[in-house]
Amino acid sequence: AKSASQETPKDDIAIRPLWQVEQELINAAISQCDGNVSRAAALLELSPSTVYRRLREAEEKADGGGSDAAE
Repeated sequence: AKSASQETPKDDIAIRPLWQVEQELINAAISQCDGNVSRAAALLELSPSTVYRRLREAEEKADGGGSDAAE
């Protein structure tokens, strides 16, 4: 069995900050649920308040307000 360090990354996967991937997934779930955040949260196994908070945090980071942005 290969260890995680021995696995080769897939060339077709664009590595991005996790908050961006998370935001895309949350938005996709909300879209799939026709805008129903409670249903989307259930699909993601999160509370609706967590979904709203993570979207707000991602928006702040996208606007340049991220406190943990690497410089």
